Amino acid sequence: VQAARARASEAVARYRGAVLSAFGEAESALAAAEARKNQRQALERLVKVNADTAVIARVRYRRALPDF
Repeated sequence: VQAARARASEAVARYRGAVLSAFGEAESALAAAEARKNQRQALERLVKVNADTAVIARVRYRRALPDF
């Protein structure tokens, strides 16, 4: 009986460890996904700024305006 309880207790401990490990992996994956989302949003803003800058440069060029 004691041996069976010890095996059951060991199995529960292994299960808990596996669950905690899975939660840790999920947390890491979610953090990485959030970081990628933030990076993508920053890059999208940069693309918009660069596109706006290009439009302004073309307008200034066509009007023969100086850079300053």
